[in-house]
Amino acid sequence: MQGFIDRLLRPSLLSCAGALLFALGQLFLLVLYATPQRLAAIDPGYLLAHEFDDYGRVTMEVLRYSLADEPVPALVYAGSSTSRESLDDEDELRRRLSQVAGRPVGVHLWSHSWQTLWETGILLDQLPESFRGVIAISTTPFRLARDGSWLKRLSEHPTLGLYSASFDRELAAAGLPPRRHSGFYLLDHREFFLARRVFFRRLISGPIEHARHWYREAKPWNEREWDAFTHNATQALADLENDMPENLRRLAGLIDRYEGRAGVRVVLVETPRNPRTEALLGERFRFYQSALASFAAGRGVPYWDFSPDLSFVADDFYDWGHLRKIEAQKRFQEAFGDSLAPLMEFPLQAAAGVPASASAALPFAALENAS
Repeated sequence: MQGFIDRLLRPSLLSCAGALLFALGQLFLLVLYATPQRLAAIDPGYLLAHEFDDYGRVTMEVLRYSLADEPVPALVYAGSSTSRESLDDEDELRRRLSQVAGRPVGVHLWSHSWQTLWETGILLDQLPESFRGVIAISTTPFRLARDGSWLKRLSEHPTLGLYSASFDRELAAAGLPPRRHSGFYLLDHREFFLARRVFFRRLISGPIEHARHWYREAKPWNEREWDAFTHNATQALADLENDMPENLRRLAGLIDRYEGRAGVRVVLVETPRNPRTEALLGERFRFYQSALASFAAGRGVPYWDFSPDLSFVADDFYDWGHLRKIEAQKRFQEAFGDSLAPLMEFPLQAAAGVPASASAALPFAALENAS
């Protein structure tokens, strides 16, 4: 009997080949099944690598929005983690804007850590042609100081599981290899999905919740952390005068892509500013803000900087720019909502058939009062 069992359990070339073929068959079926439409239909919590997985969350949220073709005006707020921490409660902002507009208004926070303007372009590429509303792009000195090495890094290590024509053009212009477009979504974005292979375990254990606020009421930086930041910030902004014009060119491309659409406005929003950071950056910050304000005025695009009127203090922040106090987040969100409210009438009128030439003047007058 023992001999029979040993022969039964002994691996053979045929059994190994069968197991390999079975696994390959399962993989082939998964590649065929995994499409953006099917992934958008599942709970995003299944795909998150962990509770702080910003890239997984925003990829899934953007996919769902782009495929849903939501027939309501909306705010899309795109930016880095400082924009994520700038708002207290998107649902409250949604209720307020909906009340002003007299109909439902969507609010979509498309933020993730270290978001570059290349990644902002990838996200905004997913907006459907029917989109009506406001696109708010967050700004910080560090976001406009990114050099070409960031693009190379993104080409080698993609952060988002999304196709993007604008990103493909940026890669081609920089002489970098194009992204894959095989027609098989899972294969084309394999780096993104391999980083989230925990998905299969989550099918059993269930989805997880994304951590919306990372630093709320956390203990603020100590002096040693500020010293390290001072060194890193000096390096990051060392070539700001040369890097910023190229980033402004990229920002102009994003603005031009959407400002011409009827019922769409683009605004630039400076995220909450730690007064200690502003003092530390000194002349570099003044150069940055002067250049950005001149750029926005030249493009006819609003540039909102609420911090001078909100009396932020260093203790409101966890670090150089992430708010940690609920009350400070509420103040920023209220100021943001005050400036957004007049614009919510504009996409409604454009969507109702008012010609773009007639409605385009409406938000500018409102903005002068709101700013």
